[in-house]
Formats: sequence, C-alpha cells, structure tokens
Amino acid sequence: MLFTGPDLVYDRAKEKEWIVTNGIGGYSSSTIIGANTRKYHGLLVASLMPPVRRMLILSKVEEVVRIGDKTYALSTNRYPGVIHPEGYRFQERFVWDMFPVFIYKIGDMIFKKTVFMVHGSNTTVIQYEIENGRGATVSIRPFINARDFHHNLNSNLIDWRFEESAGEKKTLLKATYFNSPVLILASDLAGYRGDGFWVHDMVYEKEQERGLEDRDDHYSPGEFLLDIDKARLDRGRFNIIAIGGDEKTARSDFEQFYPRIDTLFEREAARKTGLIGKMKINAASPVPGRITDLVLAADSFIVSRWSTGSKSIIAGYPWFSDWGRDAMISLPGLTLVTGRYDDARLILKTFAKSCMNGLVPNRFSDYGGRSDYNTVDASLWFVNAVYKFLEYTDDHAFVKRYLLNVMEEIVEYYRNGTGYNIFMDDDCLIHAGTRDIQLTWMDAKVGDDLVVTPRNGKAVEINALWYNALKIMEQVTEGDYDTETTRKSFNEKFWNKKERCLYDVIEETDASIRPNQIFAVSLPFPVLDKRKQRAVVTKVQDELLTPFGLRSLSPSDPRYRGRYEGGVYSRDTAYHQGTVWAWLIGPFISAYVRIHRSRNGRRNARKFLDPLIESVGDAGLGTISEIFDGDPPHRPRGCISQAWSVAEVLRCYFEDVGCEGCVGV
Repeated sequence: MLFTGPDLVYDRAKEKEWIVTNGIGGYSSSTIIGANTRKYHGLLVASLMPPVRRMLILSKVEEVVRIGDKTYALSTNRYPGVIHPEGYRFQERFVWDMFPVFIYKIGDMIFKKTVFMVHGSNTTVIQYEIENGRGATVSIRPFINARDFHHNLNSNLIDWRFEESAGEKKTLLKATYFNSPVLILASDLAGYRGDGFWVHDMVYEKEQERGLEDRDDHYSPGEFLLDIDKARLDRGRFNIIAIGGDEKTARSDFEQFYPRIDTLFEREAARKTGLIGKMKINAASPVPGRITDLVLAADSFIVSRWSTGSKSIIAGYPWFSDWGRDAMISLPGLTLVTGRYDDARLILKTFAKSCMNGLVPNRFSDYGGRSDYNTVDASLWFVNAVYKFLEYTDDHAFVKRYLLNVMEEIVEYYRNGTGYNIFMDDDCLIHAGTRDIQLTWMDAKVGDDLVVTPRNGKAVEINALWYNALKIMEQVTEGDYDTETTRKSFNEKFWNKKERCLYDVIEETDASIRPNQIFAVSLPFPVLDKRKQRAVVTKVQDELLTPFGLRSLSPSDPRYRGRYEGGVYSRDTAYHQGTVWAWLIGPFISAYVRIHRSRNGRRNARKFLDPLIESVGDAGLGTISEIFDGDPPHRPRGCISQAWSVAEVLRCYFEDVGCEGCVGV
C-alpha cells in the first residue's frame, strides 16, 4: 500500500494506523505520519509475561536533520492546541509492504525509515537509509516510558525516575520503581550523548474520541548523533535497536542481535515471505493481494504463551489479550487455511490444558493470575475447532492423545451441569446464566449493574453449537449422543413463525432479530430443518447484512444504535445493539453457500465478501478492524486489527467462495 500527497495531510493520515508484532504479544504501532494518537501507540510495547503484561517502553523517536544553518524536524506530535513538529510536511510517501516505511524529502536528500521487530523478542529495529545526504547531520532523540499500556503517565505525580548507564553508541535505562523493565538503545553507527528531560502533555486524539484520559508524559534521555560525511553514509544505512524487558533477558538479546543488526531485516522479511508460501491453494488459482496481506496479519495473532509453554491467539490489537472464545473461532482461519498445522496443535493443547469443569477459559489474566471461565460458548467452539482440525489434517492420533478426553469432559459437564448455571435441561437444550451474568459473546456491561444484552436462558447459537458438538462427538467416537432429541427441541422451540426466523433466546423469549441465528445453518452440522434454513438466511440478509459484516441488531428494532462512538457508556451500549461485526461475514457466507449450492451461489457469495476484502487497510494497514458502524458509511471502529475478523474472511474465502484449488472446499 502506497500513500502520497493528500493521504499524508494530517487529518487524513492520522486515521491510518500500522502495527507489526513479535510473536510473544509485544508490538510496534503508530500512524502513517508517526503521530501517536493512542496511548497504545509506541515503537516498542513489550510483553513482559508473554503474551500479556504489556508495557510501553519506547514511545517514539524524534529525527532532526541539519544541513548548514537549516534544521528539519521530521517527527509529528499533537500537544494542547498545536501540532509540533510538523514533520509530515516533509514526508513524501508512506509504504506498507510487510513493514511500515516512511520516506521524507529534504531538497535532494532522501531520508527513509523502516520499522520492524525481531520475532520472539521484545526488540524493535529502526532502519534508516539516506541518499544524497552530504553535509547533513542527523539527531535521533528517543521518547521513552515504563508504564502499563492501558494507562497514562503524569510525571508530576510519579515518585520514580530513570537511571542510565551510557556508552559511546548505546545506553541502558531503567525506571527506579520496583521490578521495572529495562530499555537498551543502541546504534551501529550513530554516537550517543546523554541529555535528559521530560516531555509533557502529548495529546492522544483517539483517546479524546473515546472519552478517555488523553494526556501522556515521556522522558527523553539523550540523542543519537550521526555526521553523514564522517560516517561515509552519503548512500547507505544505519540502525537503531531498542530492546526491552527484564535486565537479564534484555542483555542476552542485545548480545545476540546487536553484532548482526544488519542481518535482522532480511531474516524477518524471509520469515514473513515463507508464511505466504504455506497457503493451501492451487498455484494456478489467483489470490488477491489483500488476501496475502491477511495471511501476514494472521501471523500477528499467533503468540507464545509462557505460562503454558505453548501457543495462543491474541484476540485483537492493540488492547486485547488471548481469549478462549475468540481463539477457537479464529483457529481455522488463522492456522488451518494458512497451513500452520503445528501452531494449531499447540493452540488446541494450550486451551485443553486450561479446561476446568468442562469450561475453556474465557480469558487468561493480563498479569498471570487466575483465568476467567465466564463463558458458555468457548468450550463448544473448542469442539468445533478440533473438528475443523481433523478436516484439514486427519490427525486422529493427536486428537485421541491430547484432546478427546477434554471433549468428552465438556459434553459430560454440560449435560450434568457446571459453573455459571450451565446445564442441559429436560428438552436436551442448554441453559446458561442468570440476569446479571453474561456468558455469550454479546457480553457488554456498563459498570457493575447495566447488562446491555441479557441473554440468559437458552440462547440460539449456544444450542446450535451444542447440537454441533454432539454430532462431532458421534463422528469422532462412533458413539450415540442422542442428537435427535436436541434437534427436535431446537426446531420446535426456537422457530418464530411470525417472523419466519429464529428466536434469539427462549425461556424469557427474546424475538430480537440478531445474527446469532445464522449459526443454526452455518456450522458443519446444521441443527435447523432444511425447509427453514433458507428463511433464516433470507431474514439475516434482508435486515442485518452490510458490506462489512452483519449488524448485531436489526435497524427495525427501537433499541438499534447505528453509530459506535463517544465515551464508554455510549460505546458499550451500542456494541451489540446494531454495531456491525466483521467476523460474522464468515458464518453468513457459509450459510448462504449451503442453501445456494450452485456455482452461481458461490459467485454471489463472493460479492458479499469483496467489500470487506477491499476494506483491508481502511483503518489498520493490511488487516481488518473489529467492528463497523451499523449505519452507512459504516466507519471502522474498535480494534484496528481483530483476529476473528481476519480469520473468518480467510476461512470463508478459501472454503466457500475462493479459488477452486483451495483445501477445505
């Protein structure tokens, strides 16, 4: 993706964000002009307990070029009432091609900056290339921090400072509070000079929009200086490396990476290129470039989890951690259609080991404490993910050895009852929750009391998943799981004759037109009678389908909210009341193709997917946002890069509407 001219005007450029990740939960992220508009932006957000306990360590670097008596500041920041400096005015281009590349032009001089991370390490490298730089000197001043990435820093209120140990081309910095991370900064060519001061009141415009604290302070310890003539760098490159974490690990990584800093970019570029080659497609079948972008985006969500010694899936960037429901929904698209079967095995083992009383964790703790198990669907999605794994790999030996006992445990606990009032009723349908406990994916809650979508009782997608799980267990074990009673009860009790679709919840009957009913058609074993499937798909298409996914509530409902914006209350009360969820395009297309089995059916379904594929890069470059407004023009909202959004586009592209050589079709 190339951005030039008007795209680099501040008001437009601040809406385009990029992110690169390191495979352990850390990341580097900002806008295409380098202006940090979120508290979550930073060149090095390190994961100190992979993939969580994430901390902002290096916020950004400020480049200043001096030629004769003229000075050119290339950075861009927002402070109260002013943009300073306005480095975007010197920016000629921004290129997104696996990595962010900033290109500035000062007279005849071309100044190019590329940012990437070392996979498996809390290490960011900023690579500079300069052309026609004779007579110029360059100053690079880091802005550092040592805070949790969810928080802001007011230097007037803290009682700690940074201690520094500096050398000729490097420095080690550490905040004086207990157990703080260290930051090692070094250059292969530029010399370092300590000269510290605080930078106050950087303004984060996205946090303003979200009704959150929008001011932040940073510390600048000194600067790296390079005389291009003395360095003989008229046409060449140099690097700044930033390594964070506990001191022992940071020093070890520094000793490993600094001596071969020039090779790190090529190594990471080769790793990413290799991921594209794993896609399970027919080489003769054309694949859109944005689909290959999504294969690279898929890589960003697959992370190591130190607490289990295995792998997991980050739900979304920049702020989510790894959640059971999101991971299991995302697993087929992120790991199976991309040919990453070993990663799929490790992820399934992570959640299998953490299953307790038939419940897969809803989320792991951000700080290493007890996991949360308040979910009714994560376990059922786990069973579905195992089935998809078998479809792609036929690895029954692995499933029998590591996963089958957990699958059996899930079914038994759901039958006999487990936590959070989850149990199978006499009609063989699953009941879950109470009015103040939300267990489905529609779980928005404001404060301690306001439950936005109370779906306690028997929810439609939970029972579609339950039937699916029973059918899967019959196939895997060749046993009898009495699926017919569940199917009969479902069809009798969930059918809304008046609307010719499915109730969202029964017991306390909820006739809201929501997307959850699509799973009764889309899952591998649809529970809904065939004669009713077309009616459900038609209802969802007519009332919920948008170019970017499915609305979470019909616009005909008086509770419908068409825009996701404003403060916490405004956003949380709109989250599942009309907001479009991109990931739901996957189950919709799978259901549509199921009832339109002709080639034309696939072709028409492709038309539903194309706008979302074309939207790749509308907010987060090379990826897909979490949500979109329910009302046109359906602006992207929420996380700039969401695992299940990316995963479900990849899955349904390759399985349902994509090239004829795709596996799984």
